[in-house]
Amino acid sequence: MNSPLPPQTQLTELAQPSPLLIPELLDNILFHLDQRTLTQTALLVSQQWLLAARRHIKLEYAWSDCLDDSGDLKHALTMLAWMSRLQWYAGSPQEVASTLSQERHWALLLSALEETVDYNQTVPERTHTAFDQQYYNKLTNYTPPNVTEWRSATPHKRLTEGLTTGLRELELHGDVEMRRFRLLLPLMPALTRLVLITSHDKRSGTRGEDETIHIRLILFHCPLLEDLHIVAGRGEVLEGPWYPTTGSLSHPEPTSLDPSISSLPLRTLILERGVVAQKDLEELLAYTPHLKSLKCLGLDTRSESSAFERLFYRLRELDIHLDSFYFPGCHFNSAISVCPDSHERTLWTTNLDRYQMKPLHNQPNIITSLEIHGSMEYSSDPDGLLHNYLCSSPHLRHLKAMALPFSLDHMDLHGLLPPVSVPRNGSRAAPRVYLPGIWQCRKLQTLHIRIATPNNMTGDPSSPLPEHSRIAFGYLVRVCPELRELRLSNGGALPDEPSLDMSLLGGFCLLGQLQHLEIFSSGTWKKQKVLSAANLEWIIESGRTVGKKLERQKYFRPIWMELGLLGGDAGGDGDLLSDDAATVARLDPTSLASIKPERSFDWSEVDPNLREELRYLGLAVEVKTFFDVLDRDEGYRCFPVMRYLSLCSPGGIELSPEREIKRVAVSKTSRPWIQLD
Repeated sequence: MNSPLPPQTQLTELAQPSPLLIPELLDNILFHLDQRTLTQTALLVSQQWLLAARRHIKLEYAWSDCLDDSGDLKHALTMLAWMSRLQWYAGSPQEVASTLSQERHWALLLSALEETVDYNQTVPERTHTAFDQQYYNKLTNYTPPNVTEWRSATPHKRLTEGLTTGLRELELHGDVEMRRFRLLLPLMPALTRLVLITSHDKRSGTRGEDETIHIRLILFHCPLLEDLHIVAGRGEVLEGPWYPTTGSLSHPEPTSLDPSISSLPLRTLILERGVVAQKDLEELLAYTPHLKSLKCLGLDTRSESSAFERLFYRLRELDIHLDSFYFPGCHFNSAISVCPDSHERTLWTTNLDRYQMKPLHNQPNIITSLEIHGSMEYSSDPDGLLHNYLCSSPHLRHLKAMALPFSLDHMDLHGLLPPVSVPRNGSRAAPRVYLPGIWQCRKLQTLHIRIATPNNMTGDPSSPLPEHSRIAFGYLVRVCPELRELRLSNGGALPDEPSLDMSLLGGFCLLGQLQHLEIFSSGTWKKQKVLSAANLEWIIESGRTVGKKLERQKYFRPIWMELGLLGGDAGGDGDLLSDDAATVARLDPTSLASIKPERSFDWSEVDPNLREELRYLGLAVEVKTFFDVLDRDEGYRCFPVMRYLSLCSPGGIELSPEREIKRVAVSKTSRPWIQLD
């Protein structure tokens, strides 16, 4: 006879705890969660999960010197002790309101970092040069009198008490002066990721000797650094040695670190532009056994012979196994020899050709990430090689090809655009036909693309047409519904002009149907164009009130009436008429006659559901349908997980949707219902 089970006591319950009650295991699980899951789910489970999850939540902030809102900056810096990521754009003298205000912003950041370091009781050794010390004394004159009062002003003090780990991620863009940057370095000992993108041009004489980028100082003051991405100015020399050293800036002493004993945690090293001595890179590799990604894009290696072969044998000697790799002079097969198991490929080119693309076509089911870099003109891909690759690569998940102009004609499935005559060598060539097609990489998550519209490719300075933008946005929404990150750039012969229309009729609203989109950037252009907040406020909740809906409907009604998109009497909402000025009737995807003869496209191979979704690609009726749903369905959410939005912001700074729409709204001369002014 079986004996009865012993009663459960507190002791037996403690002997078999749930795995999720083990702090170390729970912390490891939370480490792999994204920020949205952490903030909207994990924090609400229990008090234990709240205490454990808040250590992984990133407090982030973005700032641009072109903005004149020191109050907002000062308020944000009160939270710097608990901030994980800071994005900072340093405007050029032509962009900022005044040099004095810019230096005051840097003084605020410097003093806030000093206060953070003192608060964390981590005071690194600082040995400034005489030049840097002089500039430091100048900045301290702008320091607020009571920076210690900043922290007491924050309402989050109790929630974040004891979690001050210091700044972990820093992104500096623009006209970054190295004297300012060097003053910040000793104050960021916990930094794990650094992105430094400078716009200085050494060849123009705008940068002095004191403005040299010293990688060794970065690695010395930031011993926990894992990711380092530097984009130097044209002709900028990255002085060696690169490995951590001691001593003065001008007379570095050999490091006491033994590569076999002490090593750097560096895992990603990306260097773009600039002039380097390859021996400096090879010496640094001895201290980076954990390196997984090494990319040297557009570097000048001082014409050293057999540069790649030397680096290849150096990596072998140190037994470094990379997941992604690129180096000047490295061909496709050479990259495979360095990282044979990698699913990532990187190209650097000035003119895409079949020789470069052939190895990619031979591995359509292996490559999941593709990057194309270089300096390319509007005619760099006349045969549509990238488009053809996308139409035959179903496994591609990430594409970064911002440097290569991508003709909008490839997305024009209904042949609405005229053939493009691209000027070459001062003369206009015969109209070129770009065949349309549907990408097979329908699970694409990351897309950086430079879309070139007809007027942009031909040099026509007129504003982009709404139908051009509707084709681009509508195509991406239907063909790539799982996009997480979308970044656009100006393409073609007019890099200073916007390539897509961001007005209400331009179809940007169609992107609101992307349920997974977290990051969107429209790119930047140099000419002072002002986006209208009224064209964009539907993105946020405050722009979807009853009053805002009535304003949009009042604006749209005469447009829909003119296009024949309203039925019934003029006072009713009406539905889509079947005869949209004969255009809708012609666009029958089941018939090859719907496409112009020179752009034949076979719809028979297209999934019937996708074919129906693309039925009205490029037409205003898609915009009408979206806003009808948005204004009638109270529970409809556009951009439900959007985290960052950048709409031609200075330096491409990414803000939350609410902050970005507010920035656009306060831009000077912003007027309602206009595209660009």
